[in-house]
Amino acid sequence: MAVTEKDVRHIASLARLELGEAETLLYVKQLSSILDLMEELKRLEERAASAPEKTENVTRADEPFQFQEREEILANLPAREFDFAKVKKVLQ
Repeated sequence: MAVTEKDVRHIASLARLELGEAETLLYVKQLSSILDLMEELKRLEERAASAPEKTENVTRADEPFQFQEREEILANLPAREFDFAKVKKVLQ
């Protein structure tokens, strides 16, 4: 998508920015590049949505287990109370 100097000046005025000629030309180039990339992403998304790949959900069994190095982990806490991390009160 082509961005013109007029577009950049309009956006700058909405943001209450004063741009010089060099900045305006720089932003024309940068904004055009960003919008071109967004268009490319849009095309890729449309193509991916039209022909989804066959995927399979791979998960492990959810089984509880005890860490072997529990005390080492708890020793790293800045504040500890019994076997819990002690944190500042969030709700009053």
